[in-house]
Amino acid sequence: MLFSTLFTTALCLAGVSAKTHSFARSLKPTRMADPYASLQARAVPDSHSPATRTVMPASNPQSKKTIGLTLKMHAILSQCRHNVAKHVDKIKHHCRKTESRQIILTSIMVELEAMLVIFHETVTQTKECSHTPTPSQTPTTTPRTINDVIEIVLQLIILVKITILEMLEFIDEESVRNQCGDVLHRLTSSVSEIIVAVNVNVQGSVTILSQIGAHALKSVQSFGFGFEAILEVVQTYSS
Repeated sequence: MLFSTLFTTALCLAGVSAKTHSFARSLKPTRMADPYASLQARAVPDSHSPATRTVMPASNPQSKKTIGLTLKMHAILSQCRHNVAKHVDKIKHHCRKTESRQIILTSIMVELEAMLVIFHETVTQTKECSHTPTPSQTPTTTPRTINDVIEIVLQLIILVKITILEMLEFIDEESVRNQCGDVLHRLTSSVSEIIVAVNVNVQGSVTILSQIGAHALKSVQSFGFGFEAILEVVQTYSS
């Protein structure tokens, strides 16, 4: 009888110990902190536009993919700025002949057009990893994330504008100016297509698009070459 009582008591103590150990383990972190956490915090709703912001769940791999694409576009733009700056510096300080400047100008345009190709691919991927959720699903992308994408595209527009203006300071020949106009028109047409593609993902975000439209108009309204297409698109989708 005594042995049975002791045995039962021992089992109870063992059970309590196991539960205590299990509880203690539950208090400890079981994995490393999510490296995307600080980025996802940017998608948390704020007091200014509660209706257009949605929290992106940290555990959703599609959300991480969308954020990764946005970061990729930031990196592309940064690299392009660096490369264009080098070309512009060559023209300003190292090239005295118009022919040499025209060659470098062509290099700049190739750089910008190549970046637009990458932008197209990235926007396509962004569209693929965002979809209209069913009631049981959580959105995989948010207007804030897409707003970031459009903001990058607008930075590209401004970069093109500044680059061409700087080129025209050093290139006076009509043929080169015409080349600038032609290439810039193709660039802005491509940017227009990107904005249209991104807008598919921003249905209902009228406030965001209005702000972007106003910014774009202010940035490019004083510049003549080939911006008709971009202005038309911005006005259409921000009205």
